[in-house]
Amino acid sequence: MPFQFTDYHTVPTSMTAVNNHHTLSTTATYVTKPRISGGGLPYTYEFVNFHFHWGADESQGSEHTIDTVQYPLELHIVHSRVDETMDVALTQPHGLAVLGIFFELSMSDNPALEHVLSSIDVINAAPDLTAQVVNPYALASLLPDDVRRFYRYDGSLTTPVCNEAVVWTVFAQPLHVSRAQLDKLRSLADGHGGQLQNNFRNPQPLNGRTVSL
Repeated sequence: MPFQFTDYHTVPTSMTAVNNHHTLSTTATYVTKPRISGGGLPYTYEFVNFHFHWGADESQGSEHTIDTVQYPLELHIVHSRVDETMDVALTQPHGLAVLGIFFELSMSDNPALEHVLSSIDVINAAPDLTAQVVNPYALASLLPDDVRRFYRYDGSLTTPVCNEAVVWTVFAQPLHVSRAQLDKLRSLADGHGGQLQNNFRNPQPLNGRTVSL
């Protein structure tokens, strides 16, 4: 069965972006949460949040590499099993399904990213480092045109405590991002008096994992 993206074209009633000093994370409120299934996934999963990983310069940033190539930005769209609570899903093999999308450097802004990145000035000035996204948008705008070509493996979350609970799907086709948009992400505070940069985990050894295409 091919990948099924249910309600991925639905615009949420609200979106909230927050700087948690690890990344820029965005949640959304829906009447019915978007879901993914098929494409070799063992269960049906519903949307939880999306967040980004980037580097201090354009030579690094992504947490996955393709033929040793590292991209300047990687987006993770996180989903959890519809039949489990998030707490339980974190303890289960295949409890979470994360979509990874690469971004390559471009001369032009990515309009889909601009919706959430335009909130960064408000986030930087807010005591709680949180902002409402002025123009909420559908998750489908963050997907590549070609969702048939992807890499699949069983792995972990890339942030502590790195639960071994994730079915990873990393799409082969990159989207684009401008240097100005990357600089917006780099302007976020890291909570230690500096800027939030290099918030990616270095690519890890396979340790016996099988990656399928």
